[in-house]
Amino acid sequence: MKNLLRYSLFIFVMCIACILCNAQNLKGGITLGMNASQVDGDFSGGFNQIGIRAGGFVGYKISENFSLQGQLLFEQLGSAGGNQGGRIIRTNYFSFPLLAVVDLPILLGEKEYIIQFQVGPAVGVLLDSKDFFGEFVDLNSPDLRGLAGFAFALGKNSLTVHYGYSLTSLAGQAQGNPILTSNARGLFHNYVSFGLNFVLFSPE
Repeated sequence: MKNLLRYSLFIFVMCIACILCNAQNLKGGITLGMNASQVDGDFSGGFNQIGIRAGGFVGYKISENFSLQGQLLFEQLGSAGGNQGGRIIRTNYFSFPLLAVVDLPILLGEKEYIIQFQVGPAVGVLLDSKDFFGEFVDLNSPDLRGLAGFAFALGKNSLTVHYGYSLTSLAGQAQGNPILTSNARGLFHNYVSFGLNFVLFSPE
């Protein structure tokens, strides 16, 4: 699995390098938003943990209706509340999504709108992690996730909505933490993201 994560990071870096070699097809800017998240496997339910989602993005247009988009984000994920006395988990990541973007024209009345369907992997590099018992010291990192969602145009800018889920367990070799030691299946980030993409440069 570690080799798979290394290959994923390598592919991400190579794709960004290829994008930068063709500046005439580039579009990029900053993204600001929030995550509403929970951690499957911690015995608490509900997307109650609200966290920051902020960073930058670069997109490369391959054809009229298809492009690739790479992102570098700071993200806060975790869980809060639920049925175990207000249990709180918060994790901070640098995240690297790589999304395939498909433009879907939608006709409403006599006007055509473009909605983008976005799907792809993301790799999260753990910065720190805590719960109300103290610090998680041995959570697995990187965290490999799957993402899918939509972007809705607001002029040159866009509103984005994504759903993300961990493909690998966060539970590593931490000892003495009841969340980790009592759950054989593991821990998985489960979250919905909302963001605003502000375009700073584009070929148009």
